[in-house]
Amino acid sequence: MSAFGAYRTVLGAPLSQLKSLVAGAAVFIGNDSGPAHMAAAFQVPSVVVFGASDPEVWAPWKSASEVLIARGDIGGIAVSEALAALDRLRVAA
Repeated sequence: MSAFGAYRTVLGAPLSQLKSLVAGAAVFIGNDSGPAHMAAAFQVPSVVVFGASDPEVWAPWKSASEVLIARGDIGGIAVSEALAALDRLRVAA
């Protein structure tokens, strides 16, 4: 079971479904990706995990967000780090 097993997650959804889910979300937690940029566009508070990409260039802008930077594999980001980022955003998971 994933560390995030208690939370609703989406994997492999069609773009149209993903757009609807992200637009109506209370919060987005994920890696630097298309869905993260969608969340920023919809002003959804976001916690975005960065690995190799540069958060100075690609971090969400014009929306409430927290950036977590992985040292190596993004799986190295602890659940507690993501929850602390949510706390800083004042968003309930």
